[in-house]
Amino acid sequence: MKFREIALLLGVIVFLFVIGEVITRGVLYFDKENLESLNSYNNNIEGSNNELSLIDLIRLSRNNRIVYELKPNVSGVYINADVKINSKGLRDYEYSVAKLDNDFRIVGIGDSIMFGQGINIEDTFLKVLERKLNEDSSVKYEVINFAVPGYNAAMEVETLKQRALKYNPDLIILSSVSNDLALPNFVKSKSEISRMDKSYFYDFIVYRFRLVLKDELRPKLVTARLVGAPYKVDKDGNFYEYESELTRVPFEYRGLVGWDAVNKSFKELHDYASQNSIKVVVLLDYNDDEPMEEYSRTKNYTAYLENSGYNHEIEKLSEMYGFYWVDPVFSVSDYMNENNITSFSDLTISGEGHPNEMYHRAIGDQLFYFLSENNLI
Repeated sequence: MKFREIALLLGVIVFLFVIGEVITRGVLYFDKENLESLNSYNNNIEGSNNELSLIDLIRLSRNNRIVYELKPNVSGVYINADVKINSKGLRDYEYSVAKLDNDFRIVGIGDSIMFGQGINIEDTFLKVLERKLNEDSSVKYEVINFAVPGYNAAMEVETLKQRALKYNPDLIILSSVSNDLALPNFVKSKSEISRMDKSYFYDFIVYRFRLVLKDELRPKLVTARLVGAPYKVDKDGNFYEYESELTRVPFEYRGLVGWDAVNKSFKELHDYASQNSIKVVVLLDYNDDEPMEEYSRTKNYTAYLENSGYNHEIEKLSEMYGFYWVDPVFSVSDYMNENNITSFSDLTISGEGHPNEMYHRAIGDQLFYFLSENNLI
């Protein structure tokens, strides 16, 4: 190849890279997933047929450990599902704060899975559980959903302390997922797109291709990401969406991330539950396709745990603090076998990844039988 052709090729590559950098910075300029945008966002939603994004559903909280909360009385379509936030700022039916003597009240704290992202409220596992509990029962069971998309363990427990305990619950269900280690949505500062010492396009390319890189290369190449919370990559190539770039995180939010924050949240949950004589059930995370499908075939829970490090750690934390725990792998694998489902992706929303109605139905049934068998209701 002649020198002129090489120079032309390099020039084209540089030109395309510059165009990519300009486009990336433009995307970051209009990125709304940060505290500044959330604080200044003011979109008054009227009517129930509006297409909503997460920022339309939430507002900043006055409590720095809750960060943000659902806006009361918002309704519309969020990720292809009807969503209505009640007058108390919950995605649920209207419940009085005062509890009647004959009522048994369960509160749920969690993130987008418990919230029911992508499905209608009646299909969420907490509503499935509520209906089953009230079948042929002389006791009135109320299962109230305090979950908010993007919450992590610290925010969930703070929400319990500040909001859910006012409802005088008899039982708490905590939905624990692996991104409880991470910072929640919006907890980052807006990207400084005027910086000349940083290539956001390079960060974007590296982040997007990290999953196809060989494990031994990931620690060297994955050093930043386009949007979202800071993260780190350890010496073994494991990817954690927290801690490596805390300078982008406002100081008051830095205690929300990592295992220390999860452990502290579990201890706070234990203390409050013990003081109020409330039982706690921890619902573990749903796993990736391969471990879930493998367990469905083999029923080898030990091997499954080896591929599910987060769940194993949460099991140990739950037992240490005297919590009950429920692993969805049991009911989901049974559901897959009973319905001849071979791929876990059939239990998730196409193109979105969150659990679908079938998954929620299986979990609601599992929780009902678990609570009954353990005399928790």
